[in-house]
Amino acid sequence: MGVINLAPDSFYEGSRQLTPAAVVQQAQAMINEGATIIDIGGEPTNPSLEPNTSLETELARVLPALQALTQTLDVPISVDTSKPEVIQAIAENGASLINDVRALRMPGALAVAAETQLPVCLMHMQFPHGQGEGEMNPLNAENVVATVKDFLRERRDECIAAGIRADKIILDPGIGGGSFGKSTQQNLQLLKSTGELLELGCPLLYGISRKSFIGEMFQQPTSERLPGSLAAATLAVTFGAHIIRTHDVKATKEAVQMAQAIKEVKWPL
Repeated sequence: MGVINLAPDSFYEGSRQLTPAAVVQQAQAMINEGATIIDIGGEPTNPSLEPNTSLETELARVLPALQALTQTLDVPISVDTSKPEVIQAIAENGASLINDVRALRMPGALAVAAETQLPVCLMHMQFPHGQGEGEMNPLNAENVVATVKDFLRERRDECIAAGIRADKIILDPGIGGGSFGKSTQQNLQLLKSTGELLELGCPLLYGISRKSFIGEMFQQPTSERLPGSLAAATLAVTFGAHIIRTHDVKATKEAVQMAQAIKEVKWPL
């Protein structure tokens, strides 16, 4: 899954594309590199920002890009959004997946998503309404895996009860700090425990690319976090993850394919 951010304050400058033409060009380049899904979003989840993007602003960013992509490209387009009004609008304009970092917890979002019958990705976010940068505390749980697993199970079951088919639900443990609420060690623990999350019976999506926990480990800015991102993505797939959301499609695909080739090689020939 190739990521294109439509907000000018998204955390990784290299993923920002602010016009429909630029979005289509970037998406085509990602498809050429091996992306099979394109994910766009008009509200940043930058750890230093509160989620205060207005409905009007988000629609103005997302809809022209979505329309340009669906008219030009023949791949599924995922939209990263939480607002019910945006969910309704993207369903009417050709989106293939609702990717909600707040797991359809905003008022009205679950009902609207169920009506659209689109597949949904539900993510664990510790602070779904945002907090000031100085107030961002890591998830207070001794066993972060059990906490995240219980949350995702609850959200999965609520979606099914609302009318969303189980085979249309993807789960995301929400790797990251800031509003995602995990410390570096908790992010590592979640990655290592992918097998436990697979017990929920849904495909797993991991958004690891250039995240803050990688920077914290090596004291690196966002622009220098590719090696750590590739290592984390490769292990996530090895442990059973189904979708990797990345800013760096070519490098990620090649790293994952090499690891899979090594894992699957038969010897002696």
